[in-house]
Amino acid sequence: MNRSNKKLVVFGASGVQGRAQVNLALKQGYQVRAVTRTPSAFSDERYAALEMVEAEFEDTASLDRALDGVDGVLAQVPTMGDEGLMRGYLRNFADALARSGVPIIVFNVSMWAPREPCESSGYNFILETENILKAVGLPLIFLEPTLFMNNLQGNWIRETIIREGVFRYPHKPSMEANWVCVEDLAKVALAVVERPELAGRHIRVGGPERLRPADVVKVLSEVTGRPVEHVYVTPRVFAQSLWDLLSQVTEYTDNAGNMPRGREEEDYVSNIDEFYTFCNDSPLRPFLVDDDFVTRELGIELTTMKDWAKTQCWK
Repeated sequence: MNRSNKKLVVFGASGVQGRAQVNLALKQGYQVRAVTRTPSAFSDERYAALEMVEAEFEDTASLDRALDGVDGVLAQVPTMGDEGLMRGYLRNFADALARSGVPIIVFNVSMWAPREPCESSGYNFILETENILKAVGLPLIFLEPTLFMNNLQGNWIRETIIREGVFRYPHKPSMEANWVCVEDLAKVALAVVERPELAGRHIRVGGPERLRPADVVKVLSEVTGRPVEHVYVTPRVFAQSLWDLLSQVTEYTDNAGNMPRGREEEDYVSNIDEFYTFCNDSPLRPFLVDDDFVTRELGIELTTMKDWAKTQCWK
């Protein structure tokens, strides 16, 4: 397969998920165009071959320029928080994709999506996101990951692990989850962008292990070399702590997408509270993956929590 003749465009390229896709696409020999508002994120010499463009989702001409002449699209949800803003962004993006005639689009919705409305407004909006894009009749493959191991390196979690030996999280002790790393999600994205026959598929992506919080802290204890315990906090308390930490943050990449963009305090806190309460209690189990499509059909070996944690800095 001669990937050097193929150009992929990555939207959200400087975010945690997009950067992993850029890195892997370059490693695999693709021509890569990165859509980013922070070109300095790719100043390292290893990105010398990377083409960078700036585009705004409210600027349709800039979207057309970003999509011009590409053979495939890798994209992430363009923003979090302000749903009205998001709807406008998505409609502009869908229209631009339709105008471009690009043959394959891999859209990462960054979490589980229900097939019909459920009791979580957050997940219902992800369903709406997919429906906005599908309405234009595009050759889409949706990636629906569970939750990211990389969250453990987020500034709202990592510091308490390091300073206090505590994994403070709103997961009940009984909750099971197939944690996945963004590097594995990138492997899936690059595999399916070569499979246009998968257009129309919704692909769940989760790691190879079902882990409870006790399993997570066992791994963290082994890798960091010091005891780490799980402390359950209610979704409401966790949500308030996120607001207190992030409400003054202005840069999206500083907080891995949890910024309360366009939200008032009570609205934001209630939404996060509802989300984690649903994840804890719903029989739909949004953090679990039952289908082994990724390993069976794509042949991708998924990373265990321990192997991922060994690659991270815990100092």
